[in-house]
Amino acid sequence: MQFDPVENKEITTAAQELPADKAPGLDNIPAKIIKIVATTKPEIWVNLINNSLQDGIYPTIWKTSKLALIPKTTLTFRPICLLDFAGKVYKKILKARLISEIGAKLSKHR
Repeated sequence: MQFDPVENKEITTAAQELPADKAPGLDNIPAKIIKIVATTKPEIWVNLINNSLQDGIYPTIWKTSKLALIPKTTLTFRPICLLDFAGKVYKKILKARLISEIGAKLSKHR
């Protein structure tokens, strides 16, 4: 499957949507750093994501989560899995493209 290359604007838009108050994943890189890099050097992300799309690879590290146990009450915990924000940028771009593509196809068939 052929994908149009990702552009700087997609990178900055996806990164700006990251929540600032969430804990980072295994890489321990906070969303704030991801946002700074995405707005000042989006070409780094463009190359990374375009190569990943072209090769059909989703980096394994972005699929690996860090387990955190959030205390609920005495002796009970709620488990959450923390994923890297870098992978979330990638997912947001793919999601936006899928929604756009599906919406265009659905509107043609109405």
